[in-house]
Amino acid sequence: MKNLPVFLMTSVGLFLFSCSKNNNSTNSNNSTLVKSYTDVLNSLGNSEVITFNLTYDGQNRLVSMKSNPPATFNYEYTYPSNNTATLDYYDNGQISEHQMLWLNSNSYLDSVYRFDDSGDTTTEKYLYNGINLVQYIQYNYSTTATTVNNITNYTYDNQGNLVSTLDSYGKSVAFTYYTDSVNNFNFGNTFLPLPQFYVKTEILTVGTTTTLAESHYYTFDDKNRLIKDSASIYTNGNNGSDVKTYTY
Repeated sequence: MKNLPVFLMTSVGLFLFSCSKNNNSTNSNNSTLVKSYTDVLNSLGNSEVITFNLTYDGQNRLVSMKSNPPATFNYEYTYPSNNTATLDYYDNGQISEHQMLWLNSNSYLDSVYRFDDSGDTTTEKYLYNGINLVQYIQYNYSTTATTVNNITNYTYDNQGNLVSTLDSYGKSVAFTYYTDSVNNFNFGNTFLPLPQFYVKTEILTVGTTTTLAESHYYTFDDKNRLIKDSASIYTNGNNGSDVKTYTY
């Protein structure tokens, strides 16, 4: 399966867990919805800057996220029913990946079917203990056989905070949090549980080697909305930064 653009993938934990949207609820006050965000990534001697504009439907569900300028990377959602959604990813105006999403009774991901323009097809299964995601299984899928490609297990502390993940290839991610600041950030749609606190550090380890470490520092406006996530990055022996800013 193709990788999404690097600037969307630098924050290993937040890519999965910073975003949550209850598909069955309507928030009449849309002042908490992110309208645009800009990501400035400096890593390994390279600098990338991209801005996305977000639009929502009448139920405050994300329907599109488009890079601007130029409109190179676009994400478009549809909602056929209360427990299903689709996501199309466009690269330079051409559809690159299609996803079909099924949700459980808590409006969290139950399973995903993906296929891309290269003919690569995968399916995913998400398992929970209550509202905590405990296992993510990725399958290689074909009409003749389905095989397990990777399994990721999730571990929590006694307060329900995700503290680590570990996959079949020995890749682990460890998390710490700012426990004095409740997470009220609502951005995009991943249909996964929202952590109760803001992530402070993420450390990615493969075997015994640390390949990526991030330390996050947050800025809020006078309405207690997150407007900047400044992360210092250590990756493969080099220092960098990843700064995301949000407007409402």
